[in-house]
Amino acid sequence: MRSAEPLRPLRVQWSKATGDTIAATPAVGNGQVYIGSWDGYEYALDEASGAQSWRTFLGQVDNPSCDILGVTSSPVLLGGAP
Repeated sequence: MRSAEPLRPLRVQWSKATGDTIAATPAVGNGQVYIGSWDGYEYALDEASGAQSWRTFLGQVDNPSCDILGVTSSPVLLGGAP
């Protein structure tokens, strides 16, 4: 349904600092937000509070032609779970 009423301004509900850049789009499912960071970790954060549920080290690539990179792509959820 469309409305002529103006939208309320958006506000940041929470944020999460990681050890490096977050360059990919997060995945959301099962009340969790899944993000990968160039620090090499994949994080699961509570969707409502942003509290960290878990993190796991997936590794980093050290290539002389570019910076050290960790997780550079978006996670995929299958059947509602990572």
